[in-house]
Amino acid sequence: MHIITFFAPKGRVGRTVATITAALVEAGKRVDVLDLSDPRISERVPLPGNRTGYSSGLVAWGLHMVDAGIGEDRLRVKHVANYIGLAAGIVDASMEGVDVVLIDTPSRADDLTLAAVHQSSLAVMPATDALDAALIFDAIAEHYITILPRFCGLVTGARSPDEADLIKKVFFGWRTLNAVLPHNGCFPDQYHGKVLFDGKDRDGLAGIAQQAGRAFGQELLTVAEGKTLGKICTEDYDMPDGTALEYLRDLSKQNPHIWQ
Repeated sequence: MHIITFFAPKGRVGRTVATITAALVEAGKRVDVLDLSDPRISERVPLPGNRTGYSSGLVAWGLHMVDAGIGEDRLRVKHVANYIGLAAGIVDASMEGVDVVLIDTPSRADDLTLAAVHQSSLAVMPATDALDAALIFDAIAEHYITILPRFCGLVTGARSPDEADLIKKVFFGWRTLNAVLPHNGCFPDQYHGKVLFDGKDRDGLAGIAQQAGRAFGQELLTVAEGKTLGKICTEDYDMPDGTALEYLRDLSKQNPHIWQ
């Protein structure tokens, strides 16, 4: 059983989008999703259908998937509020033959988040732009690198190939997935109950999202199985002394067209 945690000490970098995409593209596998968000702090949403009450977005999304016909034999979503819930979620998944446990974490790196990261077989750090990547790189290098298991970077929400390449370069020295989840409205649509990855291939933006999502899911499992990660994206650049933010500033001076 693979335990994959999406972790980054920064908000709005694509953790939940990546979690949902990974959960939906693993056709034929049993997937459990553990949601570590605090519903008292994170965005609370009404439960879908005729249900009453509110919960975290991921729990509501899981109910959307139930309504769409995706049963517990394929996908389960559980909210985790404490260490006991985290341990129980992992043990239950192992005993019930789940193939993959995906853990979505909040933006603050609290003790529960760090416990999940520590128990994972792979930690994935997503970033939507180069500045986020630099902030995440610096925070992890300074505070969290010693507790990380096998880990890699992930590009989410990049608006152009140049920006995707720059994110990978800012993740200097990290292995980063070759697959990219590009800026595409079809990915966040999944959060609101759409089921993009079931059924026949789509056209247009939906088709692009399908292809990217499937490539991401396949590479993610390959990496979780301990096989080769994507290449280290530092070609033609030497990391200067100082922080990743300084590196980013130097790159932007050399390549002003990236920001246009």
